[in-house]
Amino acid sequence: IAHVDDKVGSLKPGLAADLFLLRGDVSNPFDALAAAKPQDVTLTMIDGVPLFGIPDHLSALGVASLETVNLCGQDRGINGRAITDGFADITARLTGALRAETLTLAGLAECN
Repeated sequence: IAHVDDKVGSLKPGLAADLFLLRGDVSNPFDALAAAKPQDVTLTMIDGVPLFGIPDHLSALGVASLETVNLCGQDRGINGRAITDGFADITARLTGALRAETLTLAGLAECN
């Protein structure tokens, strides 16, 4: 309908590759997606660039600069070359700016 078949819809060279991988029951993907928790996300790629996920997944995709964050009690990596400032630096800057307004920065995810 949108006439973007030449840009999206398949995983192949030259097309945009925005995707994420989840843990879950592969025989029932809808239920796996509907019941997914933040810690079930094992890889996120934007435009073919691995940005976030299990450190082993990112390393396997050639990401050499990883910043590790804790997500609901599990380690996840952030591709350090994909963001200008480190995640910790961005968090510190936002925390300081919000504190000046008597606000606080929410956690990375709601883990319940």
